[in-house]
Amino acid sequence: MESEAILVIKATAALYKDCAIAAWQAMIKNWPIVFGSIALYLAFLLASYALAPAGMAGGMVVGFLSMALLAIYYGWLTDARRRTTLRWKELLIFDYSLFSGLISVAFIFWIVSYLIRPLASDEESYPLYLCIQLGIFLIFNAIPEVIYINRIESIPALKESASFTIRNWIEWFLPLIVLLSPALIYQGESALESMATSYPLLPPHLLFDQVDLILDRYYPGLGLLGTLVTLMIVNWFMFFRGELFRGLENGSRRRRVYEAKNR
Repeated sequence: MESEAILVIKATAALYKDCAIAAWQAMIKNWPIVFGSIALYLAFLLASYALAPAGMAGGMVVGFLSMALLAIYYGWLTDARRRTTLRWKELLIFDYSLFSGLISVAFIFWIVSYLIRPLASDEESYPLYLCIQLGIFLIFNAIPEVIYINRIESIPALKESASFTIRNWIEWFLPLIVLLSPALIYQGESALESMATSYPLLPPHLLFDQVDLILDRYYPGLGLLGTLVTLMIVNWFMFFRGELFRGLENGSRRRRVYEAKNR
């Protein structure tokens, strides 16, 4: 008779397999999202460059614009879950309620960032700053899925994200660790610092930077092809995150073990 630990491993592996297949199918059916994400990324870079001379005011505009672009992207992921195939014209739909949810959480993160920012300016307190930032990144790592799947806003969204992460931290973070393991091995502390200073609402940005670094390290010279491969991996993983969030939210570890026994 198999031990409880073996059954947990089998159940978790089965969940990952189902989520990986579903994510791959969703990305193939909704391949315009890959090219749409390129347009969003270029729009963000162009706005950041154009508004850089405007100082704080320009930074605020870029912040709102980034949330708007993110609302568009998460709207695509939402629609891809609801429909068989996402059409080109549907890429232009703007979800105002999703934008409102992102802004409500982004404002709270901005307040926290403002309060702890002085710690980053001192060499002695900088490690504490990184620890706080890393804690925020880990505890609220599922905040995008809580907002665009469950449609929860503001403080309730933060509470739900923290509760979800605490309940499912092993199953939730293991795929991310596996995906970023080459960067963690190659960069070490620098990779952890990148994770600590990344924005919980923007996991695609962290994934893009780290996967691009991995490809550049092990497969140099890919150029635009490397960027396209990176975007495909990032979009697939975002689909995977959504499927995994639903799978973990809809069933306890005990239930998954029970289902694994009867497979």
